[in-house]
Amino acid sequence: MPDRLNNVKIVPLMLSALLLALMLGFYAPLLQAHADHDKARFVSTSGVDIGKCDDVARPCKTVNYAGLQSNKGDTIRMAAGNYKVEDVDTLFYLLSDLVPVKGLYSESTAFAKTDLNNITRLTGVPLEFADQLASKGFTVIVDAKGLDI
Repeated sequence: MPDRLNNVKIVPLMLSALLLALMLGFYAPLLQAHADHDKARFVSTSGVDIGKCDDVARPCKTVNYAGLQSNKGDTIRMAAGNYKVEDVDTLFYLLSDLVPVKGLYSESTAFAKTDLNNITRLTGVPLEFADQLASKGFTVIVDAKGLDI
């Protein structure tokens, strides 16, 4: 009789362990999906808006697309070049510090460090934001007639 009593006590314990294992198996992928943060996203004038923008060999083309791939804690690094700011969403990403966007990077150095020689020009930006964007490493051009953009 005592053996039967021990088996009755073990069954609920085993069922609880099985339930816990199933729950962990279900929630683990959800947790990993949200763990994709604190990454650098890369933008270049020669890039293509495909993927997550997290591969230096395959940067995205626009800040807006890279911002959509980003999570809180990520950064967006822009290579030298001329970029048109054509919509409010792009301006939001450039000005926001939720996902900081910085210029002065180069594809040739795999976006590893900033360099003042890597000029990142922005056109189409309202003048009142020029100083704020300059502090992030951008050169804001008010008159783009002479640039080949």
